[in-house]
Amino acid sequence: MRPTFRAILVSGMFALGLPSGLQAADLEEAKRQLAAWQQSFQSIRIKARISSEAATNYRFEGSKVTKDWRDYDWIWEASGRFRFESVGGHDGGHRSRSLRLANLAKKYTCSFDGDSEFAREVMIQDIISVNVSQGGFDQPMWILWDSDSHSWIGDRIPSVSEAVVTADGMLDVSGDPLGFSDGYYGSRYVVTLDPEHGYLPQRFRYEPHNHDRYTVEEFQEVQPDFWFPQRGRILDVMTIDGQPREFLQSWEISQVELNPELPDSLFFPPMHDDTIVTNHITGQKYRYGDPITVLITEVPRRPAEHESDPGPNWILIITLSVISVLLWRGVKGLYARRNQ
Repeated sequence: MRPTFRAILVSGMFALGLPSGLQAADLEEAKRQLAAWQQSFQSIRIKARISSEAATNYRFEGSKVTKDWRDYDWIWEASGRFRFESVGGHDGGHRSRSLRLANLAKKYTCSFDGDSEFAREVMIQDIISVNVSQGGFDQPMWILWDSDSHSWIGDRIPSVSEAVVTADGMLDVSGDPLGFSDGYYGSRYVVTLDPEHGYLPQRFRYEPHNHDRYTVEEFQEVQPDFWFPQRGRILDVMTIDGQPREFLQSWEISQVELNPELPDSLFFPPMHDDTIVTNHITGQKYRYGDPITVLITEVPRRPAEHESDPGPNWILIITLSVISVLLWRGVKGLYARRNQ
């Protein structure tokens, strides 16, 4: 039988000789500090790079590629607007760019040709009917931000009820109440919070595999008492042909801006006249430079995917028809009486 987290908690406390009051106080302090951390910003802009090298990336075997990289520019705003731009490549010369963004009404997914400044194709969706998460950008900020629930750790940490103080003075909690589990591996995550850096996640590991999948190697103090990850690594261990193979990535967050000025232009796709627009709200596909563009903003929004289409309101139609007939008969009768 695998021990429960509560059992691990109790055994950890006895091993360290810690009274239960200290354990509860540490967890409550983590909740308080993470809530204050999250309340420090209503918008944030983050620039980061993730890279890997052939020596620690089995995916490069048989190719001439020795390293690859991907740069991220991610903007989040409490109002619901976001922007996620990704530009990547490798030393073989390949480059790719993608852009996803949303304002308060629409989500745009943009595809590009190489280094082009303007999108080749843009897909428009109703923001209500789609998942507006920014996808894989969790990785440099795993646990801090959760794409599935669109929430920061300050919103999720209150669900944690148990914790273990580690030998090095950190706090271990289960990843499950933080919305972080992995059914594919059949494993459970243990997240380690660092009290010296505002209880931000410092690492997490699989159990029972017991290897650190995500590690923060250095934090940065963006402003007094506001910490943020700066650099670290992500390790995947896969079993291929019965042998464990490693895929190690390094990441670095080079810029963190709290509450920056965010002009509306950041949340509208870069298009030229030949950009192909597929509008799932209106059901139309067109070139951005076509005259039809002027009409798009006048088309009423179709029901979102999760909304049911009520169809014609027959009661209202019948009622208005009856009223029209009665009014017509009344006017006709009045006209006849006047002409008698």
